Amino acid sequence: MHTVVLRVQDRGTGFDQLSSTNTYGIENIYKRAAKLGGTAQLDSAPGEGTQWSLKFSV
Repeated sequence: MHTVVLRVQDRGTGFDQLSSTNTYGIENIYKRAAKLGGTAQLDSAPGEGTQWSLKFSV
């Protein structure tokens, strides 16, 4: 079995993950990754951009 990791990063404005109020899109990414047997991780901070990491075993 192999592990595939997909990282998507931008250099945008980023956001405070703890105070974000509109999280339906973020929740959907976590749910879709889990439904496919994988995991998702989000890293973002104001002024630092955003990075998604998606990990799947194939």
